[in-house]
Amino acid sequence: METMRTVSARGLVSVLWVGFAAACQMPSETLPKQQKDSMVGEIAPGFHSGGALQTLEGEDLKFSTLRGKTVVLEFWATWCIPCIRVIPHLNDLAAKLSGKPIAFVSVSTDGDKPRLREFLKKTPTPGISAWDPDRKWFNAYQGIGIPHTVIVDAAGRIAGVTSPWNLSVEVLEKIMAGIPVNLPQKETSEVSLDWDRNWVDGIEPLTQVIIKPVSATGSASMYPPGSNRFVADGLFLETLIRLAYEAPPPYVDYRLPHQERQYRVSAIVPKGQETRLLPLLREALKSSFGLSIYWETQEKEVLVLKQLPGKKSGLTPSRAEKSASWPVRGTLHGTMQTMENLCLAVAEWIELPVVDETGLSGKYDWELPYQPDDPSVLIGALNKELGLEAKRSHRQIQVLVVENSGQ
Repeated sequence: METMRTVSARGLVSVLWVGFAAACQMPSETLPKQQKDSMVGEIAPGFHSGGALQTLEGEDLKFSTLRGKTVVLEFWATWCIPCIRVIPHLNDLAAKLSGKPIAFVSVSTDGDKPRLREFLKKTPTPGISAWDPDRKWFNAYQGIGIPHTVIVDAAGRIAGVTSPWNLSVEVLEKIMAGIPVNLPQKETSEVSLDWDRNWVDGIEPLTQVIIKPVSATGSASMYPPGSNRFVADGLFLETLIRLAYEAPPPYVDYRLPHQERQYRVSAIVPKGQETRLLPLLREALKSSFGLSIYWETQEKEVLVLKQLPGKKSGLTPSRAEKSASWPVRGTLHGTMQTMENLCLAVAEWIELPVVDETGLSGKYDWELPYQPDDPSVLIGALNKELGLEAKRSHRQIQVLVVENSGQ
């Protein structure tokens, strides 16, 4: 068996937005200028002012037609992992409450209607499917991250703004009966990548490592390649370890139970000593949480990329000045990327290690569609868009093992 060298994601991204396990952060230009503490008790936007949602068929769904029922508005997107994970729960609630005065309205913020239609053929959402591509109603309902769940009572007033996981048959039946419920409010705190720079005396430290528990809507991290600073907000421990060791999820054997605790993390070293940054962060994570972290060779199922015989690669030689890779609303973008970078980016979304056997050694630009719950979308694009053969096989690769130190 061929052995793959230790994975390194250095240079893969300049700014990496993560945190899908908590909430998907919407781009900053879509955020309301002012965020209210709570909308509970207010008249629901659109319900008394003649507003309307757009259905996938292009028809208007007037909010006024929903008055007299309890309405569950669920804002989501096909590229949002927690949105997809909660669909079975919402479908189950809708089925159990069938025939009662309640309406489920799934409002997609996707910009690509054909992709949305294809998704819904495989994974139907509960109730009425609506489309909000310009996020007009998402913003009206004070959305920051998705999934964003708003319950409107029969009088057209907001009964709750919460996580969809907080909904149950009992809760919704109380709202239908006009009984007030105290749902946990959805957090409205935005993540920040400058939280570690507000020193009272105005002097930043030469070296620091801060690991601080926090509760935030969404998650973000930033580590420009070769930088002397790593900063993150709202990340889970598992994600922090992956970033510190530059290992995408398929290359990590995580032997700890998942915890919902989020963290703010900052690591800084003096300029000129940038190579010390990630080792310092790694040691801090190990000592803070009592972990043993090491690389181990394991045989794994992988996706092997090769050039198709007689077919020219569709990879575009890069003319970009900077190297970057980033996901935006269901599309993976790459500029000035090596094949190793491409393999790491694809592995992140198909949840399989990816091995390069193309023999290509240049730097390329690419755009590839992805769908979190359907690896075939991205794998198919490797063939269709880039002219690469992608087949499942097995290889001996280096895997990062994370476990308790036992001390």
